[in-house]
Amino acid sequence: MQRQLPILIFAQSARFMAESATLAGYSVWVADCFCDSDTVAVAQRHLTIPSLSTLTATDFFAAIETLSRGEPCQLVIGTGIEQLYPLIELLPANILYLGNTVQTLSLLRQAKSFFPLLDSLKLAYPSIQFQRPVRNHATWLYKDLSGYGGQSIQSALTVSETTNGYYQAFISGQSASVLFLANGEHTHVLGYNRLVNVKNQFRLAEIRTPLDLSNQLEQQLQKAINSITQATKLKGLCSLDFIFADNAFSILEINPRFSASAELTTHHAQLFQWHLNALNGEIPTNTTNLPHSARLLAFFYAEQNSVVIDHPVWPESCHDLPAAGSYIQQGSPVCTIIIEAETHADCQQALQKQHLLVQQNLCIDS
Repeated sequence: MQRQLPILIFAQSARFMAESATLAGYSVWVADCFCDSDTVAVAQRHLTIPSLSTLTATDFFAAIETLSRGEPCQLVIGTGIEQLYPLIELLPANILYLGNTVQTLSLLRQAKSFFPLLDSLKLAYPSIQFQRPVRNHATWLYKDLSGYGGQSIQSALTVSETTNGYYQAFISGQSASVLFLANGEHTHVLGYNRLVNVKNQFRLAEIRTPLDLSNQLEQQLQKAINSITQATKLKGLCSLDFIFADNAFSILEINPRFSASAELTTHHAQLFQWHLNALNGEIPTNTTNLPHSARLLAFFYAEQNSVVIDHPVWPESCHDLPAAGSYIQQGSPVCTIIIEAETHADCQQALQKQHLLVQQNLCIDS
């Protein structure tokens, strides 16, 4: 690993990764779908890419060629580009890839390999099948591991056409995640988080930390991520999504990359370097615990088709800020809100006030 080389980040949204890499002392080039104003503020080069649902291999190579200009750099991938993983093995000579192997990524992000892996490790997960359920459609979900943030999840009742997805039984419990560093053999937990969806949807609305779990459950989760790491040679900053109830948990998925919950840690200045160190086999033996205060990350989605006003005034808690004049389609993210307070209840009260302030920066597009 050559520290002097710039970092080229390719992701659906790269802002936090870019900020963390900048804090670690790297020059940053960014290709993402938004190029929000705070991303542009830290990136020496930036490029807006098409929606990931339409992104092609040609788009991918054109973007990294445009950003790198043929100069040597280090590529780090983020959220939402699972369908492009095979392209990692076809990079031009000037691009040094820093990340998990295609084999590891395929094991973890393809349903037909991931769930048999969990079976072999004797790790629980909600029942799955690849054919449409014959009965009790309402108790089944349709998912796709190439999705992110719950955007690819829907009720089996609403599925009209299937592609690379699978059906999974709906089970009751609390959704959560564990953020950790892995070096291919061992792991180090950075935090446990509660995941909250948009009402009556499966799209992620909030992440809350800390999440208090029993010692027994934490030990079981630690054993699970260690087993998966050793079986797949997983490396870097990762997260495991799970659902739990009555001191038992079921695994939903592994994210072998930066996840949104990383922003709720207190280690922003160290996090990107820890990620690169872990890819190189090194993980910290100890880190400062998360503060006792509550932290909340919330996604603010547009309630109607909207346009950002000419001179928006964003609260300090807001990130991923769209530029003045940006058109935001109903249901699309406007910004990310991060709040720290004494309790989770205090966070929720503060969030309501922030929502009102954000709304003032939008006018309805008629």
